[in-house]
Amino acid sequence: MKKIIAAICAVVLLITSVSVSAFALTKEDADSAVVAQKELFESVFGRNITAGDARDVLLTSAGLKTDNANNDLFDIDEDGKITAIDARIHLRIAAKLDNLNNYYNDVKYDYFCAIINSVKPSGSKFYESVAEEIEKVDYVDYNDVVGQMNKQLDLYSSYDESMKGYDFAKELRASEGDKTFSYRMANTQIITENNYPVKENELSCFATLDDIEKVEYKTNQSFTFTRLRKQVGSDEYKTAYEETVTGLDSITVYIKSENVSLTGNTNGIFDNLKTGKAFDILSEEDLEELIETNSSIGAIEGMEDLGKCDISITPKSLNYKGCYITVYFDPETGVPMGSVHNLHYVMSMTMKMDIDISAKSLAGDDALIQALITLLTLQNGGKLLKVNGSMDISNEMNTRTVTYFTSNNADHQQY
Repeated sequence: MKKIIAAICAVVLLITSVSVSAFALTKEDADSAVVAQKELFESVFGRNITAGDARDVLLTSAGLKTDNANNDLFDIDEDGKITAIDARIHLRIAAKLDNLNNYYNDVKYDYFCAIINSVKPSGSKFYESVAEEIEKVDYVDYNDVVGQMNKQLDLYSSYDESMKGYDFAKELRASEGDKTFSYRMANTQIITENNYPVKENELSCFATLDDIEKVEYKTNQSFTFTRLRKQVGSDEYKTAYEETVTGLDSITVYIKSENVSLTGNTNGIFDNLKTGKAFDILSEEDLEELIETNSSIGAIEGMEDLGKCDISITPKSLNYKGCYITVYFDPETGVPMGSVHNLHYVMSMTMKMDIDISAKSLAGDDALIQALITLLTLQNGGKLLKVNGSMDISNEMNTRTVTYFTSNNADHQQY
């Protein structure tokens, strides 16, 4: 019986693991782009905005001044025109009531793209840490599948104490909070287009500003890379290696949320996903393979002779939300020291169960066992387990990938 339960729960997790999959960019091109965007970035964010600047913006908005050298920077709210609103924002910044960092998302984002897209052409050596967590497992039970399972399994508590008060919902949620860690830390490992997001693409990010929720720029930041090691005989982790680089700037880009329906025709739906332009996410080919493999799980291995035990899984939707990338870089050069890709998503699926196992199929020729099972299943119509229904299950997942560009740090201490 427990084998059936374990198999059902394993199937629920089977299709929630995600792993898009062009453009030629040389190291010289990438370095030149960083230099150019750094100059523009500093010309914008290196300014000391005064009340005089606010006055110039106001005069420009009224058409009374047209020769100011900073005219191209006056449209601070990025609505395509210079207005009194831009003048008011400048005045608030001059008075320290607002922050320049709240504006010019296009300048911040272009600098971010130049830096992140310089990673692959650089051929830097790197360390990588990936932490995956199942944050939440939830379900919507349309046919009282949980109730059917709990009621029937509780009948066997007199025979098996572990079945007393059995909670199938708890089993479905048993993986909630599970974390796994993996690392790549060979000191000869080099960044390529196939081992750093977005894989199979020479760019690391090709999202547009329309795909971005917000951009944050911070100064005087620290980047820390940590390797954890699980203690023998324990669930506790201990730090096996850690290195911190200080005095860095950072730019964080938040991707807009998007919900993808996976029912019906999925042809082309992954081609223009916002998240897929900056992360390695589930591809259409992956989805097709998962659907083909799991659309009819069939009889659970080892249970074929006991009766019907069919489980099918159909992907329903994929929701990306709260996904962000942070790049940490040397403010003097724009050279990246590290990055954090935080991929957060919810995979929803429909699980259909048709289980019909009779007592006779398990009893065999042993009369004593047959009598015992018949007695145990008396209240269940002679069925060992009979469940038919469907439920929607959602797994909320988070994958955090930290990459340390070790060869860009002259003071790097090898693992």
